[in-house]
Amino acid sequence: MGVFGLIVSLAIVLSLNTEEACMVLSAHAKRLRSDEIYEFIDQHPDFDIGDLHTKIQEDTFNLCLGLITLQESSEVLTFEVPVIEKYFHLVTYPFSKYSSSADLAYSPAFNAKRAEVMLRLVQHRTKEL
Repeated sequence: MGVFGLIVSLAIVLSLNTEEACMVLSAHAKRLRSDEIYEFIDQHPDFDIGDLHTKIQEDTFNLCLGLITLQESSEVLTFEVPVIEKYFHLVTYPFSKYSSSADLAYSPAFNAKRAEVMLRLVQHRTKEL
């Protein structure tokens, strides 16, 4: 493999680490904001809670991908709660963007991406043990 191949391989690994870090952050943000989510659902009884959870995770994941640095990704992937909470601002997304049930439509591709990233996270954590 030439230098170009090594560069491409490194870029892919870094991209995968960023996805993993953003998935960790988005899942943690959902847990931290669970009270807010339920208050929001109370105000919008026509919203499906499952769709809202998925849409929040999709939106926060995508927001994070556009903001997180490689250094921040590496820190998040230590899985230390204080570090994860330090980067909570990367996944803070306003619920006010969801004003109708139509706003909760999420990309079917996101479910596949979420499953893929979660599998990598499990494999990553299993190797560490």
